[in-house]
Amino acid sequence: MKKEDWAPICELFSTEEFQIYILEKSEINRQNRAKLTVAHTSGSRSFQRMLALMEKMEVLQLEHESEGRSFIEVEIFTEVLGMKASYRLEEARVEIEAMSSRQIEYEELLVKSQNGRTSNGSKKNNKNRRCN
Repeated sequence: MKKEDWAPICELFSTEEFQIYILEKSEINRQNRAKLTVAHTSGSRSFQRMLALMEKMEVLQLEHESEGRSFIEVEIFTEVLGMKASYRLEEARVEIEAMSSRQIEYEELLVKSQNGRTSNGSKKNNKNRRCN
């Protein structure tokens, strides 16, 4: 923008009418934000864009599963969102792998505890049968 174009803009911004307009607009925006039921946390992306990206992630995940290929969430994120340094993909990959291993450990413990209950119940039934 040229220097001579700035002078009229600065004059406009400094007028009392413009200041009142800005204050009124600000108040209206504040009231509208207070009415929101869902906080917008996706940055500059709209809800519609985020929904489209999430749907694309789900489709890719289902494709991987239907083809019998394993997938890592980070690979799906990268394919949908792209490779930006701000996504911290390596950190996310490490965290997801740790969570996956904890999930596997949990499921193994759950199966063992269920098997233990089943076999303990069977032993009790066998003992009761012997006593009769």
